[in-house]
Amino acid sequence: PSLSKGQALHLTTIMSEASVAPATVLLEKGEVPKNVFVPLNSKVFPLAFNGFIEALEGFPFTDLLVSDEEEVVARARVEDLVSYLAPDSDKVKHLIQRLRSSLSPDKLPSMYVAYGSETGNAESLAEHLYGLLRKAKLRCNLKLISMNDIVQGDSGGVAPIYTKSHVFFITSTFGKGNPPREAQSFKLWMKSPVSRDGNLCMSYSVLGIGSSSYSTFCQFAKEVEEHLSTMGGKGIFPLTLADELNEQKKTCDEWMEKVVAYAKKRFAAESNDENDDEPVTAFNIEKTDEPAPATHAMTESFAQSSRTAPTVGTVILRQAVNRIVDKGTVVEVRFSVDGSSNNAYHEGDHIGVYPRNKHDEVETLLTTYFDLGGLSLDDTFRLESSGRRVPSRIGSNVVTVRKLFEEHIEIAHPSRELLAPLIEGGYLEMTYSSSEHAVALLMHEIHTAKLSLLGALKSAAGKKRIPLQLFLEHCSWISPRLYSISSSCSMHPGEVHVTISPHLFFAKGKGVSRREGLCSFFLSNLKKGDQVEIFRNEATSFHLPQDAGMGHKPIICAGTGTGCAPFRGFWQRLEKEREKGESGMEMTLLVGNRTKDDEAYGDELRTLDASADSFSYDPCLSREKDVKKRYVQDGMLERGEQIYSVLMEQEGHVYICGAPRVATGVKQALAQILEKHGGLSRAEASKKVADLVREGIVHEDVFTEDSFSSGGSSLFKLRAAAKALIAQRRMANLSLHDLNE
Repeated sequence: PSLSKGQALHLTTIMSEASVAPATVLLEKGEVPKNVFVPLNSKVFPLAFNGFIEALEGFPFTDLLVSDEEEVVARARVEDLVSYLAPDSDKVKHLIQRLRSSLSPDKLPSMYVAYGSETGNAESLAEHLYGLLRKAKLRCNLKLISMNDIVQGDSGGVAPIYTKSHVFFITSTFGKGNPPREAQSFKLWMKSPVSRDGNLCMSYSVLGIGSSSYSTFCQFAKEVEEHLSTMGGKGIFPLTLADELNEQKKTCDEWMEKVVAYAKKRFAAESNDENDDEPVTAFNIEKTDEPAPATHAMTESFAQSSRTAPTVGTVILRQAVNRIVDKGTVVEVRFSVDGSSNNAYHEGDHIGVYPRNKHDEVETLLTTYFDLGGLSLDDTFRLESSGRRVPSRIGSNVVTVRKLFEEHIEIAHPSRELLAPLIEGGYLEMTYSSSEHAVALLMHEIHTAKLSLLGALKSAAGKKRIPLQLFLEHCSWISPRLYSISSSCSMHPGEVHVTISPHLFFAKGKGVSRREGLCSFFLSNLKKGDQVEIFRNEATSFHLPQDAGMGHKPIICAGTGTGCAPFRGFWQRLEKEREKGESGMEMTLLVGNRTKDDEAYGDELRTLDASADSFSYDPCLSREKDVKKRYVQDGMLERGEQIYSVLMEQEGHVYICGAPRVATGVKQALAQILEKHGGLSRAEASKKVADLVREGIVHEDVFTEDSFSSGGSSLFKLRAAAKALIAQRRMANLSLHDLNE
């Protein structure tokens, strides 16, 4: 009845008994989308619209002889067509219900968001993309999965990597081009013969995240792209690399927008209806009488611990290791782990620490700005998720509100993904015309005034309290912080030491005058007997040479401040070798500090320097009274002949630990040494240093600036611009005056 005569005749004309092959429906008036596909066979041969509906009602959809993915699209097109022609027809509504219910979930095509993560950044991005895809209401089985799991079959089944699926990879790179922990099995799979059969039928796209301050920027992501392409995978988009120093967030957002648009088109997202504005609920919060489990070790062994399965370390000592007693104090914290194990880690490895938010800050935040839905701060509830990952550290998914916010939720650094829905929902009030501008303004204020979530709410809180469930949909889980281990198992079996300098952030403009670094102050305020969730993070690229007896190869170590931490493990191992009467390696250590009072382990180092022929300590002080100003680079150049001999004649190694600017300066000094003592040109020397890094002769343990620290990303952008100007000057013969301008 809703069909005009012309439309009915046109529809009848295209009907045929042509098996299951799709036919294109072009309705006369052109108001319906032009390319609408309908599955046809002998049972679909109506003479009018009612007959068409009746035929579809009896159509054996479960017997369609097409792939699962094509069937999903076909059903969606039928639904779109009949909804348009007769939206109020009861028969149409019944047909649509049947269309949606007759396809079992196991016949739906699969889509995976797969992450390779070391510290949680890639996993957080994957969670965000997963949330966007869930909101699109796609007709597919959508799963969030680690790259390790995607190459492993579930309960003996076929691994997802071998199925006709769509996979969107997000991965970081760790160390010297190595896979992150949650992609190590994937790397092994890439090396295995079974992965080289060229029989992959998956479609994929890869997003790599990293920092171009590393010579192996996004190396693992590049390897994944190359391998999948070579082995028969179908690339959906070109490899995308998101650089921490060059608008990383913008790059990630643009890639995710393309992914969502592709998925909507490919998997026939449901048509808009009156329920589309309802949020996709990922969490179910259910109050329970079960007690919340205490902090516990998910694995007993520090050697086997990981970010997702940490162990518990007990504080046995906290002490200052330099002479400054207030601002600038360097603190060493010692944890008891593994009983008497003497091989729990290697010198050069990292310790991962899960910090905790301050008790008072959490209480103020929750009591002032949150609607807990009838829960009190110490009520226990079960946190069930149909979408977002619940941290495995939450034992049995049972937790109190207070414990959830103190131990598991990131409130020190509020994210754009959290602020946007809070502004759109009126929980944060900003005066700008659009929510996008409001988010940008608030993010600028957060970074300028060094605001935590509590500070941001004080600055812009609306009149409505934030619902707990909404907050959990968009919050970030707290990420572990990585520190170099500053001890050797051979010297301190059953212990792991960490050396930190409590970090202060100073605000510009309005807001608090200073902020304390979350993890560094958490560690520096620990007391004997406190228990902390920690794990081992293996740094194979920073281990000592593997030859017998410490390798008997000389090493040069350079760092600044607490950059000496991993080298303490080196010199402790050297001392232990000496105690055994073994001739170990020769070690030269250059450490940059402002004054003697700033030096960590200064007395310990001078004592060792005086007593061990195979150890040399060179303090490079830049602000010591009555002492010539020296930086680490100056010390390297002064020892140029020795360093050249270590690298080029004695097959030794160089180790660098510190901020990226330190690593850059030391590598520049190495290039100057090779240029002077090796007779190389400047370009040849720079290339040789890069080769030594790639070959594992020059080792880097580079830590990036915290997101709130002064300098940071802007400093690197400025350096990049300066390098570009220098290159222009060489090309265009600009004067130094022009360059300075």
